[in-house]
Amino acid sequence: MKNNNNNNNSTFSTWTLKIKEDYFLDILTGYKKFEIRKKERNYKVGDTIIFSPITFNKKLKEIANKKHYKIIYILNNFEGLTKDYIAFTIKEEDI
Repeated sequence: MKNNNNNNNSTFSTWTLKIKEDYFLDILTGYKKFEIRKKERNYKVGDTIIFSPITFNKKLKEIANKKHYKIIYILNNFEGLTKDYIAFTIKEEDI
């Protein structure tokens, strides 16, 4: 099992990720503290995630824009994950 928690690069990125409304609500309430994504981006521990819920609820979109999450752990190349996917844990940031 390999992870890339050793971040030798001090440059962090901010990613805006679309997410289904139900999953975002689970993140917002604290029940969901992880995300599984295709390795289409160079996610790193320390990067910031801003979720963009797929919803017609304008108030929920406003709330989402004010919430930032930091990647605190990345699970990569794990036997239980489909090839080219990663799982990462997130923690809400104070902004």
